[in-house]
Amino acid sequence: MCGSPFALSPGVPNTTTDAELEGWCRGKLPAYQVPSVWLRLESLPRNSMGKVNKIQLRDTLLSSDNKS
Repeated sequence: MCGSPFALSPGVPNTTTDAELEGWCRGKLPAYQVPSVWLRLESLPRNSMGKVNKIQLRDTLLSSDNKS
């Protein structure tokens, strides 16, 4: 998803709040790389080979962006 305005962080536990994630990112990343929007997914979409389905993931992210 090169050039995408989305940042993914698979494996983040659901018990982490958006504020905690943002605080951690601000401590590790330059300000321009810290996401301004957080989207939680139940799981990453997979293809038949078990790899992340980037097209379906992109579509999921874009459709959730339109709902906001």
